[in-house]
Amino acid sequence: MNNFLNNIQLYFQFLTRVPINKNLNCDEKNFRDGIFAFVLVGAFLGIINYGILLMVRNILPSIVISGFMVLIPIMLTGGMQMDGLGDTCDGFFAFKEGGKERRIEIMKDSNVGTFAVIAIIWFMVMKLVLLNELIVAHEYWGVFMYMVLSRLGVMFSAKIAKRAKPQGTGNLYIENSTVKGIVIALIICCGLATIFGGIIETVTIIPIMFFVVWFFNKYCNKKIGGQTGDTLGATNEICELVALILMVMLTV
Repeated sequence: MNNFLNNIQLYFQFLTRVPINKNLNCDEKNFRDGIFAFVLVGAFLGIINYGILLMVRNILPSIVISGFMVLIPIMLTGGMQMDGLGDTCDGFFAFKEGGKERRIEIMKDSNVGTFAVIAIIWFMVMKLVLLNELIVAHEYWGVFMYMVLSRLGVMFSAKIAKRAKPQGTGNLYIENSTVKGIVIALIICCGLATIFGGIIETVTIIPIMFFVVWFFNKYCNKKIGGQTGDTLGATNEICELVALILMVMLTV
């Protein structure tokens, strides 16, 4: 039980800004055994948004609530996924020559390029619009489940990915994502969808999302020979958007 709780807290330390001020066991076995906690982090973010929605749905316009729902997860995660999306777009699209090494070098650069700005703004606006659609349609389960599903997509991405560089934070997940962990996460997803609603929609969305993840993984292999922490962050943002689009299509 101690290891179980340790591993969950470890993922919250790495993936959020939740102040867990503890010295935790942090070796590869801990990352491997706790990989399913990706979806628990998504559930934590989802329940925050869900709670906000229930508290202010009769006070604020739906578009304003959607704005908070876009912003708060970014604040709680330190914007890591959005940063990964921006870095990936800069590296993949802003430079045509120099090959894999040059693209990875650009992705590591702390400066923000034009393609990063365009991608981040576009993704945030799209989320705003789609979340608003779900709220207007009273499909409240969607504002919870989309962040759970996106983390399941990242786990799948890490499982099928190969490392683009010898060292990097992303390698922790690429090397330690397991079929067992994905199965546990999948069960958790379905359990949460049963509780909050949308189980049929969730089961429909998962294989489509996995196909998109597989396609993006192939694209990363072509561009930089594998995946990094940045591309896994981009994967999360892509999965969130795909999940929201499909939710709107299926329920509104």
